Amino acid sequence: MNDKKPNITQPKKQQTIAPKNIDEAMLLFQQDNITATKSTKNPFFKSTYASLEEVMKACDHGNKYGILYGYQSRVTETGNLIIIATATHVPSGTSKELPVPCLVPNLHDPQKLGSAITYAKRYALQALFALPSEDDDGNKASGITVPTGKVQPKQPQSSNKGDFA
Repeated sequence: MNDKKPNITQPKKQQTIAPKNIDEAMLLFQQDNITATKSTKNPFFKSTYASLEEVMKACDHGNKYGILYGYQSRVTETGNLIIIATATHVPSGTSKELPVPCLVPNLHDPQKLGSAITYAKRYALQALFALPSEDDDGNKASGITVPTGKVQPKQPQSSNKGDFA
C-alpha cells in the first residue's frame, strides 16, 4: 500500500497592500479599473446609464482598501439642498468629500425631491470615485435636446469684440 500524500500546491495568498491614507486607497481603487455597469434604460433618450445601485456596487470595491463611503446633506442659508458624497479611509481617518447641489423647483413635492436626491447622490459618488460615466439622464435636466433626442452642446456666444481687452 502506498501511504504517500499527493503533492498539492497551495494557492499563493494575494499580497495585501495597506494604504496609509485616502489618497493611496483611492489610487489602488483606480488601478483596479472598476466601472459602474450601465444597465438602466432611459426610454426618453433610448440609452442606458448606471443607476445609483450600480454606482454604489462599483464603489463597494473600495472597501478592500479601507474606504467607507456615504452621504451627508446640508441646507444652505438660501434654502438650497446640497448632497455631499464622502469617502473615508477608515484606518487613517483621512477623507474626501464632494458636494453637489440638489436642484428641485419645488422642495415640497416628495417625488421630485426624491428623484433629485438620487440623481445628486449618483453623480457625486461617480465624480468622487472618478468612475467612468455617460451623461444620459442629465440631458433632460439640461434642457438641451433636439427632435432626435440627442444632446446638442451649447455653442459659445461669440462677440465681435474679440477675447482680449
